[in-house]
Amino acid sequence: DQFMTGPLYVRLEMSRVLLEDLFRVMPIAIAATLLVAAIGYRHLRGVVLPLLANALAVMATLAVFVASGHRLSYVTVILPPTIYVVGFAAAIHVVSDFDRFVTHGLARGAAVRAALLDAAAPVSYAALTTVIGFASLMTSDIESIRLFGVYAAFGTSLTWLAALSIVPAGLILWPWRQRSRPSARHTDRMVALLADFAVRRRRGMVAGGVILALLAVIGTFRIEVGTDYLANFERDSAVRRNFDRLNTLFAGAVPLQVVIESDHVDAFKTRQALVAVRDLERWLAQQPEVGGVYTLVDYVAEIERTLTPEEVDDDPVPATDELAHHLIVLGAGEDVSRFTDSSFRSTLLQVRARAVASADLNALSDRIQQHLQGLPPGLHGYVTGSSYLIARTLDDVTRGQLLSLVWSLVPIFAVLVWMLRSIRVAALALIPNVLPTLIFFGVLGWSGVPLNLTTSLIAAIVDGIAVDDTIHLLLRLRNAARTATNGQAALQVALHEVMRPVTFTTAGLALGFATLSGSELVSQSDFGLLAAMTIGIAWVLEFAFTPALGLHILDTSWNVARTDDNNAGE
Repeated sequence: DQFMTGPLYVRLEMSRVLLEDLFRVMPIAIAATLLVAAIGYRHLRGVVLPLLANALAVMATLAVFVASGHRLSYVTVILPPTIYVVGFAAAIHVVSDFDRFVTHGLARGAAVRAALLDAAAPVSYAALTTVIGFASLMTSDIESIRLFGVYAAFGTSLTWLAALSIVPAGLILWPWRQRSRPSARHTDRMVALLADFAVRRRRGMVAGGVILALLAVIGTFRIEVGTDYLANFERDSAVRRNFDRLNTLFAGAVPLQVVIESDHVDAFKTRQALVAVRDLERWLAQQPEVGGVYTLVDYVAEIERTLTPEEVDDDPVPATDELAHHLIVLGAGEDVSRFTDSSFRSTLLQVRARAVASADLNALSDRIQQHLQGLPPGLHGYVTGSSYLIARTLDDVTRGQLLSLVWSLVPIFAVLVWMLRSIRVAALALIPNVLPTLIFFGVLGWSGVPLNLTTSLIAAIVDGIAVDDTIHLLLRLRNAARTATNGQAALQVALHEVMRPVTFTTAGLALGFATLSGSELVSQSDFGLLAAMTIGIAWVLEFAFTPALGLHILDTSWNVARTDDNNAGE
């Protein structure tokens, strides 16, 4: 019975499955978004133009990616769907605005110009804030995360350019004749209900948002950070079965190394140093995650059994310094180099761990590191090895991504100040942008799903989508407030302009991400389901919480902004 397994093999198998998912799931995700667009718009241009614009942006991004000498990895493999879904929202807004102006009776050219004038600002601001969110990942210590941030920001910029150039050009060139469109009575009724609800339940909705935020904050303290690459495969999969067999047959499949050093030459030919190694070995063997430990003491004990069997007792360490020194000098072969350097100033303990998850490995490493503080004077040690470094780096980088995401709010806030011309209004506008992401982290904490390299990327993606929807609503609300008779009327105008495109993009993106649930890898499945759920939550907040907050902004700030704008126009 032969099989191949081990940590490196599992990672290679993950790469293979991810590449298969890219070619299998990506077309399904695109088809899902196009199906939603077809149902919503009921015309071919609403399907073909967003597809064309985003496909060109994705292909151009991947062309630059490959030409720069990069390869798809565990993280960068989700670049194509990420760029596509972000660009899909921008293209849909342009098409939706064009349809709205055509419905109002404008000719094709005039409708395209009006749609561009109406959509350019919110689409541009939304793209800028999304680019900032992705750019925050460029500070990561892991190259694949940095590459994802760089090329996601670059791809988003290309989708913005495509939405404001390829889509309008396609609308002008598309064979089409103007005809009456079905009435939007259902949309009008829904808009009126939402506006009325926002007016009557404003305080309740704001209070509800605060309660949700508090629950989410509490949930964030329950988040478990950790990456378990073996858990990506189902328990009955061959990859996982073979790895478990290796873990059982060979007392652990994950290698860790513990190094003990001394300042003196030949220190580990002395009984005192060997006793320290023996005691540490026995302590390590008692740890539940450890399957086996192999040290210089085991090697010396084997030499003692061979050369001086009469000296063998229950203690594997030779009785005197002289005996230890002679045994090593006489019996040590090339194999001794596996446990010590040529000067015998440092020694290596080979630890085989059964733990696979980075959180478990880091917990074990922390306990070992703490225990090493109690070594005898003159000796000091540390944990190392590829498994240790990968586990430590994964968790540190995952936490670092959260910090980068928080810091990205600073330039996003600056963009909002520039866009809304008010620090106070920008601070209020930041709330509905942050709330969906905060709820996402709260869901992770309350559900027990770990925060890992894959799930941590959801925050950057959803943050960009949430910012996109909120910017569209608030900018259109601000514009409507200049001519509307009251806040409710302004809100109805803004909601009418954004409801269809935001609903279409939400449904398409949620359905597109949900297709990842069919992935063979659990992390990709979790990624798709969590992203779809969070996008759905962002949609609910967009039409429940944000309108109530928008009315508060109208009442307290934008009445002054309207006066300033009118004076500026005079």
